[in-house]
Amino acid sequence: MSRTGFLIVISFLCVFESYQKQLPNYIRKCSLKHNLRECAIKSANDAIPFIVKGDPAYDIPNLSPLRIPFMSLIKTKDMSLNLTDVNIQGLDQAKLIDFVPANVDKMLFDIVLAIPKVTINADYSIDGKIMIMPVNAKGRISLFLNNGVYTYTVVIKAVEINGENHYQIEGQKLEFRFDKISSDLESLTSTDETIGSFPVEQVNELLNENWNTLLRDFGPLVSDAVSSLIQQIMNGIARDVPANGVFLPD
Repeated sequence: MSRTGFLIVISFLCVFESYQKQLPNYIRKCSLKHNLRECAIKSANDAIPFIVKGDPAYDIPNLSPLRIPFMSLIKTKDMSLNLTDVNIQGLDQAKLIDFVPANVDKMLFDIVLAIPKVTINADYSIDGKIMIMPVNAKGRISLFLNNGVYTYTVVIKAVEINGENHYQIEGQKLEFRFDKISSDLESLTSTDETIGSFPVEQVNELLNENWNTLLRDFGPLVSDAVSSLIQQIMNGIARDVPANGVFLPD
């Protein structure tokens, strides 16, 4: 091999080696066969304070607060509720309260997160009916999701990237429950005359009394948003770290 060819090979190997990252130093490795549940819970809760700050090296966004340009919160035949300039606070208080190896051989796991209070502040536009009340308006809204528990079922699959085995996380389903959801419309500017006879206090009261009904409408969209965020975080790491560097050897 010529000297030039040798240098090209060495350069390629250096680039390839630099591409392969290790797990972030704030994440502790666990064994798939020994004390996986206990280790995963401790490892995750030790890592959350670092993860919420964001880590550009692994494409993890800043989560404290999390800013999203646009969210379609409700989209049904009766009502659409869109949020812009969304600011989400409270994710830094998340705790992993359970990690259930549903089927280790199939790499199927349940991740159970608890977040005491999530506050969402945004500009909104709403068109449709809240219960029987027609509303076509825009303004500023605050949503408060109290004592949420999120159970996310994931399967971890093996994929090949540049000749190396890596893991890829795919969400199967996400279920959640809350003690209560409350809202506060700080302003309510009608885009037509339908809202004229309904003061903002009455709209807030109606929303807060019927949050369980509204949750059925916006639940699937919240589920999609949370699922995408968890997958983004987990796959940001898994994409760059070879599979043999994720778990402790048996």
